[in-house]
Amino acid sequence: MAQDSHGFLWFGTEDGLNRYDGYEFKVYKHDPDNPSSLGNNAITALYEDSLGMLWVGTEAYGLDRFDREKEQFMHYRSSPVYDAGLSHDNILVLYEDTRGVLWVGTEGGLSGIDLKQQRWSSFRHDLNAPEAIQRGVIYSIYESKAGWLWFGTNDGLIRYDRGANTFTAYRNNPDDPTSLSSNGVLSITEDVASALWVGTYGGGINILDSDGKRFTRLQSQRDDPTTVSSNNVLAIHVDRSGTVWVATSDRGVNRFDSERKQFVRYAREADDPSSLSSENLRSIYQDKTGILWIGTFGGGVNKLDRATTRFAHYRSKTGERTGLSNSLVLAVYVESKEIVGIGTEDGLESHLISFSCAVFKSHRSRPRSENSSSILLQTTEASRKTL
Repeated sequence: MAQDSHGFLWFGTEDGLNRYDGYEFKVYKHDPDNPSSLGNNAITALYEDSLGMLWVGTEAYGLDRFDREKEQFMHYRSSPVYDAGLSHDNILVLYEDTRGVLWVGTEGGLSGIDLKQQRWSSFRHDLNAPEAIQRGVIYSIYESKAGWLWFGTNDGLIRYDRGANTFTAYRNNPDDPTSLSSNGVLSITEDVASALWVGTYGGGINILDSDGKRFTRLQSQRDDPTTVSSNNVLAIHVDRSGTVWVATSDRGVNRFDSERKQFVRYAREADDPSSLSSENLRSIYQDKTGILWIGTFGGGVNKLDRATTRFAHYRSKTGERTGLSNSLVLAVYVESKEIVGIGTEDGLESHLISFSCAVFKSHRSRPRSENSSSILLQTTEASRKTL
């Protein structure tokens, strides 16, 4: 989901793009008889840039830019003969840097577009670029405070120096314990001390040393409950107090105690109804009031009370209009103090929540024929604030 600068909410699904004005949905779909319609109904990424343009990433049909006045879509597609364009038509991630370049991570390499000049660049035949940038899978993009661009790929972590147009690749070396622990890099962020945290699948967390050459690994140890609970790290979030939270795909959420240099685990306890409802997590986000919201796969939304370390659960309840429509929560976005957007497998919902009594008022998707698909593929807060 994205809220644009005009106040509309945009929902990307597997069956079209939905715009919600607070009262009703307007659905944009591909029309084979209209070349200015949406390029493909399967939406994989949404992003509003600093100029207010809405970009729509699709599965297998490239990138679209929406013209609000004409209500038309301009299409950007890859071409085997046009080296400077989009590198691949399956879009995975969109990210704008501080120089006004929109970076497009795809299933087949990296591209960028200068938003003011509308000039594309691609690395498909750049001999300076590693193979992962030319043709690899780009999962995550992050610009550090120092100005480096970092790319998480299926073949390691890549650092890009734009001034020198040089790349530095970090990959796993089985013989070097200070190398990257796994080449599948899914999340990248910085802590308050500007240390780079890299989340991997199968290799836990890697923190890059200040020399930019070696990693300190934070990995799960079966017999040590002070280590991270799992090595499958899907998301890393730094809250406003500077605390690092780590969401895993199979062992719950972790809070890093920076003073003791150890993790505090939050797991599902069968005999404790106030524990985490599921250990299969998908997203983690802090709202403007400081509340931490955790989206799970099958356990609904969890709200953490930091004072008591107890979780309140919001799940799907059949026939109840004040509950979630589906407990498979893919992403959580907090729009304001009272409005929470929740992406579920059964659609994206805009909920009015009373924080004292935790009641949801849902705007749910209509049947497929009326309001597109109920499966949300991506959730985003617009204007360079991506979940």
